[in-house]
Amino acid sequence: MGFPCVDAEEVSSPYRGVSGYMILEDLRPYLIVPAVPVRILERQDKILRNKRIPLLRVLWDYSGSTEETCEPKAKMKLKFMKWFEE
Repeated sequence: MGFPCVDAEEVSSPYRGVSGYMILEDLRPYLIVPAVPVRILERQDKILRNKRIPLLRVLWDYSGSTEETCEPKAKMKLKFMKWFEE
């Protein structure tokens, strides 16, 4: 049994074996699902030697699946001002 003959172009292609399923460059931005913060789970302070960094543990929703991350409070305050209005 031998190996099938293939062109050098086929071997170097990143889409080898996937014919007709290439995502066009102009469609890529529409395939990104934005993350939406659902709620703040916890507030905590990270204390370094000379510095105190306020952190928030945030629950995110990615189109049905959820994830928890720790984010700096200053960064979240810039992106989501309405959460911090009093």
